[in-house]
Amino acid sequence: MTEKCISCELSLEDIIKEYGQNAAEDGYRLEKGFLCEPCAEYDLTEPPLTVYHNSEDIPKRIGHYISDYWLEGEEAPFSFEWVPTDAWRGHYETKHNDGLVSIFDDSILSYHESEQMLKALHDIALKAFDLTNVDYYRVFSRTSNVFCTNMDIYIEKAKEKLGNEIIETAKKYVNYDNPTFSTGILFPRSEPAPFELGNTRAVKETEASQEVKQLVLEIGKEIISQ
Repeated sequence: MTEKCISCELSLEDIIKEYGQNAAEDGYRLEKGFLCEPCAEYDLTEPPLTVYHNSEDIPKRIGHYISDYWLEGEEAPFSFEWVPTDAWRGHYETKHNDGLVSIFDDSILSYHESEQMLKALHDIALKAFDLTNVDYYRVFSRTSNVFCTNMDIYIEKAKEKLGNEIIETAKKYVNYDNPTFSTGILFPRSEPAPFELGNTRAVKETEASQEVKQLVLEIGKEIISQ
């Protein structure tokens, strides 16, 4: 039987004719079968999951067939599943290993007021995690909407209580529950709706520890003023 690429389903002969000798020689032998080099490159160009560990600037991509973890000889802490909403649309749902816990998930909508709010919440929480030695991951997963990306934040299970306190306090600071951030999506506004960040009073009323409240207030003031 002629060997074929498990993605494009071209035979080795056709792959060489189409892309050159290196396309076959630089391919990968996986448990599922052979993956040609052009398909491997495409698999990581628009990956279902993009993962950032702690404050790292360079992410690891998780594709349908290979991942940066696999290429580096590591086991990926995440996997994914396609969840359809109809015949054409849907999103990738992130799965995680037992050592992690999800403490935040939301969708980033381009050109919507919530985008700025989520950026502030993201920056406050991550800096607080860094200062309190919380190990965390940010996972961005694709959807069928090019203007929408899902973001999940996972932390080590041992720090779940602290992580949740930081997230919930940061939410209060940026007015996460303001109805403005959940409207104007299906029917866009003719102009942006007004909103405020930096809700000090709401932070003081949370059930978090005084240390977490003070930390979020200090970081939040710095982030919002930038």
